[in-house]
Amino acid sequence: MKKLVILSGFLLLIVIAVQAQDCATGYCPENITVQHKQGDISPFTQTTTYGVVESTFSGVTACWITRNLGATEQATSNTDTNNAARGWFWQFNRKQGYYHDGTTRTPSVVNWITSISENSDWLAENDPCTILLGSNWHIPTSTEWNNVITNGGWTGSAAAYSSPLKMHEAGLISNAGAVATSNGRYCSSTQTDNTQMNYLDIGASATVPIAYAKSYALSVRCIRTY
Repeated sequence: MKKLVILSGFLLLIVIAVQAQDCATGYCPENITVQHKQGDISPFTQTTTYGVVESTFSGVTACWITRNLGATEQATSNTDTNNAARGWFWQFNRKQGYYHDGTTRTPSVVNWITSISENSDWLAENDPCTILLGSNWHIPTSTEWNNVITNGGWTGSAAAYSSPLKMHEAGLISNAGAVATSNGRYCSSTQTDNTQMNYLDIGASATVPIAYAKSYALSVRCIRTY
């Protein structure tokens, strides 16, 4: 967007940069570039370009990023556990993202919680999708993930990866801080109860089970509704 400004007899042309996610809704940009800054959301400073696809899997037409939040590479298979493709992990209703290289968690201590007990779904002010990508972007609800499984015909991670969303088995970080690489566990914004959350689990099957500790850190995919 360009804006003309008259100042002291001079004509100035001011070019205002507009991020794709801030444009009028009703379409999906081809991609979104985010300048992550190390701090209380992103574990590293990096510039990442996320691919974006349009899908009705959630029950309505919506935009999705095609790789995990924080991932610098697209997964090459449904069982890709390459750290660059796994991205970052989040504990329930917390905005701090974590990276794990198989040995070390980053950040190693800051804001890590071994037990969470609170009566709340994921709040918008803590949602990394909203904070990093812009308004209307959010972590999918449990209902949206259930719709994705049904409408996408997902029977496991192979079907999830062959879909436009390119989901894969990125693993998780346990509440003790250890990393696991089996299955894909993806955050929903819906709690089960004070200590447990709903989440998407893809492996040999695809389900949105209940009764998983909120203090486990899981992968995040982001959706934007129109």
